Amino acid sequence: MLSFVKMQGLGNDYIYIDNNKNKHTISYAKICPKLCKNKFGVGGDGIIVINPCKNFDASIDVYNKDGTKAKVCGNATRCVAFYLSRKLNKSKIKIKSAGIVLKSIVYPQNKTQANVLTKWNSAKILKSKGNKFLVYCGNLHLVIFVKNFNFDVEKCGKKLNIQTKNKVNIEFVKIKKENELQVKVYERGSGITYACGSGAIASAVAYLNNKEKDKKIKIFLDGGELYIFQHNKKIFMRGKANIVYKGETNLDEFC
Repeated sequence: MLSFVKMQGLGNDYIYIDNNKNKHTISYAKICPKLCKNKFGVGGDGIIVINPCKNFDASIDVYNKDGTKAKVCGNATRCVAFYLSRKLNKSKIKIKSAGIVLKSIVYPQNKTQANVLTKWNSAKILKSKGNKFLVYCGNLHLVIFVKNFNFDVEKCGKKLNIQTKNKVNIEFVKIKKENELQVKVYERGSGITYACGSGAIASAVAYLNNKEKDKKIKIFLDGGELYIFQHNKKIFMRGKANIVYKGETNLDEFC
């Protein structure tokens, strides 16, 4: 049996597997598409594997819904920080994700929900042309500013995903007013998702290009709101993390 915790950050829901508790030798890339399938599996946007790691509270492996790997996931990082905060009984959590160091402070609201502030590595714009920005912040993001959302976001996201050979996440961004952005997300390996933490950071960085940097940006995503702060080339993300339920599943069903 495989023990797991289902958690979500703004509707970005993952299956979290604590490798300290599970001693199985598993191909997570293989089981991920089946385990994440709604109605037939646990359901979710992917799998997050929490591993023991020297000098860190944990390291994480991020698997997209189709089994491909991502370097980092902002919403998942907040959820892992909350999970570890409860497990280790401390508020400051340090996580390693594909060589990226993410430091979080957890502010519990109750047993199943917390606000989490995460310090991110600096993000940078690699290319820009017109309303399009290629931004790196652990993952690659193509940020496209639009005037409205009267187009098929999923269809456009899928087309761009094919054009970029499934190498980037895509954010369509509408400026609601100064320092407020509405963002629609198409994630590589997962498709349309309710939210993307690193995508919110990429959107804020693209918006702040050639603007005063020390600003708080409010990001409206389909699953809720994130706040992005940029100060002295350091980026901070604040948002909710929720524990949904804990469970076990029979691996024979998915291997």
